[in-house]
Amino acid sequence: MSAPEGSQVNELLCSYAALVLSDCEAEITEESLNAVISAAKGSVPAHFASIFAKVAGAKPVSELIAAASNVSAGPSSGAPAAGAPAGDAPAAEEAKKESSSEDVGGAGGMFEDDY
Repeated sequence: MSAPEGSQVNELLCSYAALVLSDCEAEITEESLNAVISAAKGSVPAHFASIFAKVAGAKPVSELIAAASNVSAGPSSGAPAAGAPAGDAPAAEEAKKESSSEDVGGAGGMFEDDY
């Protein structure tokens, strides 16, 4: 993994500054973001701090973090989709069994039963 470059650095500085301010329960403004970034011996273009302050003003950072941590992978493959007729479940299970028994290569047969 390489070090962040260009706008990635600016985004990280603003993100970390917003997290620090949120953790301290301080108001997240363009000025407060720049103060935290300056204290860390960094600097960002004015529009970065402005954008992050507007986003934080629209929705609290703590809510953004909570929403990001509640990402779901969706329903499991064993359960039928909501609203799907019950008769489709055996067909889906049969298709799953057929596809899992096919050799797709790449593993060199190390996951087969007869090693």
